Amino acid sequence: MPTSDGGGGGVAAATSGTGMSSSKGSVMFFGRNTFEVLLLYFPVGIGVVWFWRGAWLLMDYYVYREWLDGSDPDDKKRTTWVSLVLGFVLFAVLFFFARMLERLGALESLKKRLMLWGLLERIFTILVAFASVNAWRGWWYLFDVYVMPDADDFLAGAWISCFVGIGVCLVFGCLRSIIGPPCVVVMDDEYKVGFDVPSYLEARRLRAEAVAERRRLNKSVADAGTEPTPKTSSAGPASVGEVEVEMVVPTSGESRPGVDARPSIV
Repeated sequence: MPTSDGGGGGVAAATSGTGMSSSKGSVMFFGRNTFEVLLLYFPVGIGVVWFWRGAWLLMDYYVYREWLDGSDPDDKKRTTWVSLVLGFVLFAVLFFFARMLERLGALESLKKRLMLWGLLERIFTILVAFASVNAWRGWWYLFDVYVMPDADDFLAGAWISCFVGIGVCLVFGCLRSIIGPPCVVVMDDEYKVGFDVPSYLEARRLRAEAVAERRRLNKSVADAGTEPTPKTSSAGPASVGEVEVEMVVPTSGESRPGVDARPSIV
């Protein structure tokens, strides 16, 4: 005749169920994040790196390429300046073009009228990317040609380049800009206007707003001992006693909460 265990079996079953649930959750957590790492590292990383590689090598081949086989070493100086000037001019033209559209209030009206708007946005993005490749290529070769031209200084040049680059980014408060794909991914979506361009000054303004809001909340908590209601800020989400903002450089145009201030994967 079975006897009552006083509920001990039920407790054991509950404990076992909790353990199984926890184990299942851990498996799902690691599985999902492993898949995401693979997704970001391979297709996204491959796409971005191969575009950059192709654009860079095309410039090597078509713009003063005699330095590649050593027949005219001065060609490397020429191609360096071509990339620097081309990258700057192209980016400046695209930057002012996008800002003028924004100033005239033409973005939304054009978006509604033009059937090929999505195609134009992507062409604009590719042109900005090509300007970025030329900036990279120009500054890279400039260091090789003028700063450390001697091959014997290769290791010293590498260390100097790293520390100077990190130092400059720290001074301007944008160290996270050295991160690129696959660690940073910018998604194409309906909320981001394709003709937006990065704005360092806008990023500084939003960051200052976030810091001011954090200080206001911390002071309110310290003075009143209560939990104030955070103000809605375009600089990102707020939590009690602290505003936590981790954002990439925002784009031009009207600030859109939850869109302009974004985590690394946006």
